[in-house]
Amino acid sequence: MQQVDTLIHPQQILTQPGQVLSHHSLAVKEGKIVGLMPTTEAKKHFQAEHEYTLPEHLLMPGLINAHTHISMNLLKGLADDLKLMTWLTDHIWPAEAAVISPEFVNEGALLAMAEMIRGGITCFNDNYFYMDGLAELVDQVGMRAVLAECFFKFSTPWSPSPDQSFARTEKLIDFCKQSKTVRPAIFPHAPYSTDIPLLEKIAAFAKKHDLLIHTHLLESQMEIDEYLKEHGQRPIPLWHKLGLIGKKTIAVHMTHVDQADLDLMQKSGASVVHCPESNMKLASKISPVQSMLDQGINVAIGTDGAASNNDLDLFGEMRSAAFLSKVSTDNPESLNAQTVLEMATLNGAKALHWEDEIGSIALGKAADVIAVDLNNVEAVPCYNPTAQLVYAMPRSNVTHSWVNGRILMQDRELTTIDVPALLKRTQVWQEKLKIHAK
Repeated sequence: MQQVDTLIHPQQILTQPGQVLSHHSLAVKEGKIVGLMPTTEAKKHFQAEHEYTLPEHLLMPGLINAHTHISMNLLKGLADDLKLMTWLTDHIWPAEAAVISPEFVNEGALLAMAEMIRGGITCFNDNYFYMDGLAELVDQVGMRAVLAECFFKFSTPWSPSPDQSFARTEKLIDFCKQSKTVRPAIFPHAPYSTDIPLLEKIAAFAKKHDLLIHTHLLESQMEIDEYLKEHGQRPIPLWHKLGLIGKKTIAVHMTHVDQADLDLMQKSGASVVHCPESNMKLASKISPVQSMLDQGINVAIGTDGAASNNDLDLFGEMRSAAFLSKVSTDNPESLNAQTVLEMATLNGAKALHWEDEIGSIALGKAADVIAVDLNNVEAVPCYNPTAQLVYAMPRSNVTHSWVNGRILMQDRELTTIDVPALLKRTQVWQEKLKIHAK
């Protein structure tokens, strides 16, 4: 018998959306999937240090949150029901200026990671501040992540100049060289918060270090109007000329697009991240996701930060994305369940250039998988597992989570985060932030 680290026996395995195996088992060794076969054969072939028998569960790829700001979990509910720029400039940025520190970033991130693990998210694409320090915490917790320091054209309390942000990004790059699950990226915040000289430096830096470029793009009409007034063209054509729109670009929101924008995105090979609930809450319009997919653009899905959502529930985002597309296109066939689940798994992996390791269950890929309970009142009857996951499954039905073969949650209990201690520290931060709540 072959010795492996982990052997999982679920009722069903969803290898990727629309493909389900019944009464099969998964074998994991050194973080990789080394066996996928009928359970009767697996029990004869493998001997495991850790064995999980889950006869009422579906095993599936872990969800990928393709855009978020996890440290902003400490700002959840601080400023609700406001327009985007009012929310950002009058509430969020002043609050951040008052409290941002490496400690704040790590505590908010830990709270968010606890929430994401409990909701079936195994990988996330994040941008914020002090990312060089956060990388070590993410590595300790065991989640998979792409992290990027956020760049602005103006001075901030945490970064007096972009030079500080470049220095932190270099430290982040150095740390990621020794991590199996954390990778670096770079994040020019948005067209309205950067300028051409800074964007040119970011483009050169990203090319030198072969980094993903993660950014907010076309989230408001204001940023387009400003570019037309100042540069005589919309943001995407200009960013493309600067070398910022290409195969390694991850453009988030994309709610105010025209056909020329989509043509450039498709031609360049860039990816888009759809954040349906954040877009709805901030009234940022509806991204034409089905049109993008029809044109061959890779579209993933994200929650955005908890300050503008207000949760990190990717099951909820999938449902919202599907329903929003159907009602906005007047077509119930738009953005079907299989497509949406692909956006939350394999498309997210493609956006992060990690599809060779994650996003689906296959031999040789990393064991980033979750187990979902199919035997409770929320989950039955189940005729189509893919549709059930998108349209009916609450995130609380996720019972187990593994990243790179390491178990991060077992029977709803987190294994790498001390939740009671975390909740106590969160109360302390809440008291500090109360003075900024309006």
